[in-house]
Amino acid sequence: MSFRELEKVLTFRETGQVRRYHTLPTEPQSLADHCYGMLATLLALHPDASANLMAAIVEHDMPERWSGDSPSPFLVANGDVRYHVHKGQREYSRALGTRRYFDALTDEEKLWLWGLDKVDTVLLHFERARRGDLSLKRPAAVASKVLIDKQQELPKPLFGLIISMGTLRPGEEEAVFPPAWETAKQLAERLG
Repeated sequence: MSFRELEKVLTFRETGQVRRYHTLPTEPQSLADHCYGMLATLLALHPDASANLMAAIVEHDMPERWSGDSPSPFLVANGDVRYHVHKGQREYSRALGTRRYFDALTDEEKLWLWGLDKVDTVLLHFERARRGDLSLKRPAAVASKVLIDKQQELPKPLFGLIISMGTLRPGEEEAVFPPAWETAKQLAERLG
């Protein structure tokens, strides 16, 4: 194995340790946990998903090993910065040779990737809210809002998951979050 190949393996593995939500007063989520959550959700909802989509899920935040996880509100408020961060991330991804997974996705697979990324934020909030941690309420509300706005385009199983959880309902403007004290048994009964 060449030094370059070893460096690539180490870079890929180190990427999983990048922290998400590091600017919020909560336990950060690692990219490894984020990508695993996306893959697990994909396999539960779309067991025949392509290997290319699975690879794109693993790769989609890999440039954050280089750039860090920039808080979304900051990027939205600073369009020029957002443009340059995303441009640099695309170039980094191409240099690693991983951008090819995303570039080869079909339009429907791109919607799966985009939607799973947002859904993971909502699901993480849902899991933490049940433990009493409401610190991800704002990011989850934003993710829910963009999912509502794109509901006609999203793969039906993906949008159906969020609706069935009671996290958001068609036609509602705001996300509806489960009470933090709801037990697993109560949740199971509600989902029937």
